[in-house]
Amino acid sequence: MKAIQNYNTMTYQDFLTNCFEELEKLQDNLNKAYDINSYTSWEYDQPSGIITLSKSDYQLFAVI
Repeated sequence: MKAIQNYNTMTYQDFLTNCFEELEKLQDNLNKAYDINSYTSWEYDQPSGIITLSKSDYQLFAVI
């Protein structure tokens, strides 16, 4: 993630835009690595911290 230069002089809107752009990059990287958009459903088990991504022929388990 790139460092934000002169954050004291940024407007809130500029800061928000910068953060949103960085989030989009992270989401794109996650989708490329795990093909997240191909899954048809997901479940989150809060006590165990396990996210289950499912599609008709495959399940992916991730511990948070």
